[in-house]
Amino acid sequence: MHPNHTILAMIAAALVSPAFADALFVPSQYSTINEAIKNASDGDIIEIEPGVYTENLVVSNKNIAIRGSQILGPTVIDGGSPVNDCGSCILVLGGSLVIDHLVLRNGTGCPVFGITRGGGIYAEFATVEVINSVIEDCVLETEPFGSTTWGGAVCSYFGSLTIEGSTIRNNVTDGEGGGVWCTQSTLLVANSLITDNTAALGGGFLVSGGEASIDISTIHGNTAHENGGGVFVADEADVQIFDTRFDSNVAPNGAGVWTNVVNGTIIDSFFSNHVSGPGGATVRLDDLTLLGGDYLIGGNTFCGSTGSDINGEWVEGDPNVFLETCSPTGDLDGDGIVGGSDLTILLGAWGTSGQSSGADLDFDGLVDGADLTILLGGWSN
Repeated sequence: MHPNHTILAMIAAALVSPAFADALFVPSQYSTINEAIKNASDGDIIEIEPGVYTENLVVSNKNIAIRGSQILGPTVIDGGSPVNDCGSCILVLGGSLVIDHLVLRNGTGCPVFGITRGGGIYAEFATVEVINSVIEDCVLETEPFGSTTWGGAVCSYFGSLTIEGSTIRNNVTDGEGGGVWCTQSTLLVANSLITDNTAALGGGFLVSGGEASIDISTIHGNTAHENGGGVFVADEADVQIFDTRFDSNVAPNGAGVWTNVVNGTIIDSFFSNHVSGPGGATVRLDDLTLLGGDYLIGGNTFCGSTGSDINGEWVEGDPNVFLETCSPTGDLDGDGIVGGSDLTILLGAWGTSGQSSGADLDFDGLVDGADLTILLGGWSN
């Protein structure tokens, strides 16, 4: 097992353990989620029935969990009608918060010192775990006399952020980090889908300082108007990418990954159908020969993209594969045709997010009938 996978398994086991002392119920016990938060003590879990809750939640210096329905239907936090200046769906100030089986939607972020931050979640000096959840349709716009925006879906400022088994989609910022923006934080992303987010810099992610690990995930269809369609890395951040699928991200340069950091890792990942501008590349690296860096890129496959595959100097681990065209859509086993073995893989991933198998062919976060229709449409054996 990859050492990163072992860490992820340990984290997943800890997250599902019944460690919380008391349960508070919304709306049967408390009419609003914020009321339940005010009455919660460290270690408590707030259980929310299915429905749409038009609230902007505030969690300050508490260590709690908020969990939506896992069976009866979605539990949606709609942050689109804030009653004060903060339009984030959830504001977390210190402490720790676990978010489980929630949909966060329509957030507009918190303005702090002229910077609007975190449409779905703005976390400051806090530990946040987003588990089996969706953050979507948040929009951040620079305010009059403001300077920029950070994190269409999530902004983590000097903290720790885990995204596990979750989907971040259709979020927009006119500044940095269409999906996720982190500075001086520890970021762990696993088994998650980051899709169709838009920003000036870092369509999917912007990581500035700190450290990040992205593992067994899909980064698809994100757009950066400047650089870093999928991931933008800056300010000496240590970013490790393993077993991740990058597809159809767009940026003038670094359509998949843009970095000015001299150390990092991209291993066993798949880059397909990226669109970069003239002189651009799918993966753009700084000149490591001049800067003395050691960026390890190995065991990856590149196909079907415009511009260069990699621009810059790197150290190659296992050989990388560079192809002009990609395998047919639905070729999950990589043998060049869509046939019975691919169908077996898809059915084996049925009802899951399909991150490890690539079976989520329509990038909606679930392997289901729509993916089966795509696979059968490309049948060649």
